[in-house]
Amino acid sequence: MFFKLHHPRGFSLVEILLAIAILAILASMGFIMFGGYQRRTELDTSARQIAAILRRAQGKAVSGENDKPWGVRFNVDPTNSYVLYRDDGSGYAAATQKETLSLGGYVKIAAVTIQGAGNEVLFQKRTGTTTTYGSGSGGIAVRLEDIADSSKFKNIIVTAQGKIDVE
Repeated sequence: MFFKLHHPRGFSLVEILLAIAILAILASMGFIMFGGYQRRTELDTSARQIAAILRRAQGKAVSGENDKPWGVRFNVDPTNSYVLYRDDGSGYAAATQKETLSLGGYVKIAAVTIQGAGNEVLFQKRTGTTTTYGSGSGGIAVRLEDIADSSKFKNIIVTAQGKIDVE
């Protein structure tokens, strides 16, 4: 006598729903991790871009471009931007050459603590030194923060000798 075993073909509704639920949980975890990665990347990129603009201003001053000092002005709220400018003798307000750049949507300029000029770093022509350097704790000139989480931040430091670092 032969017993015929019944082999089900396909999957039951419960198995399919369970597989979909597991995939949904994994996908949501991936989106959350990707969002955090994207925010960290934007914070790092913004800090490097500001340091690069500071170095660019310093390079223009050292090379004597237009025989003028060059600087960077930081606009905290609401524009959250920074401006590379040529100092024509009366500071940022009278500068005739300006290049405005903005930060991404996840990053804000949280604080600017610069001795001497408030929110501007001005590099002297030929030497690249500055009288407007960081005066906060550790010489912080600019503090960038994640808009949603202020515990995630980067500091851009400028010394009187013109050294520029990102921490």
